[in-house]
Amino acid sequence: MSIRNIRFFHLIGGLVLFVILGSILAACNSPFSSVPPTPTPVPPSNAPVQDCGKIALAPNGTVLKLGSGQQISQCFLTAYQHCQSATLTFAQSGVDTITTHIFTIKQAAGQCAIVDVSQHTVIPQPPKTLNTYICTGVTQQQNALKFTACGSDGDITVPTV
Repeated sequence: MSIRNIRFFHLIGGLVLFVILGSILAACNSPFSSVPPTPTPVPPSNAPVQDCGKIALAPNGTVLKLGSGQQISQCFLTAYQHCQSATLTFAQSGVDTITTHIFTIKQAAGQCAIVDVSQHTVIPQPPKTLNTYICTGVTQQQNALKFTACGSDGDITVPTV
């Protein structure tokens, strides 16, 4: 089985888990069920995925490709507000490691979902997928995007400048 197939199955498994947990929370009348729904309208399932771009941090915390982070974040936020399929890649470099988050806006059970696939690379090895999570949302912060409640990774802040 190829890595692409494994990633696909992880993504589908995450979306199924998201739907099941949402149904359970709604049935239990939990306080989480009163959270406002994510943006609409829902795109057709065959809609093309827009690649908003990649934001990368050097080991010293400097955003690489200065100036493009604002455009990338605006692209992703606009897609999220309209529930359009889109991706944003965030990579943090260490001395000999790279941690990558691939955020994808997907439609699941009539709702917008942000899927976070995290990968870890020890150079020169190929990346290994660590986890796939459903984040509860994304908001614009001053000079950053904040992805909230992304599984055990919690909140993930992506600097834009």
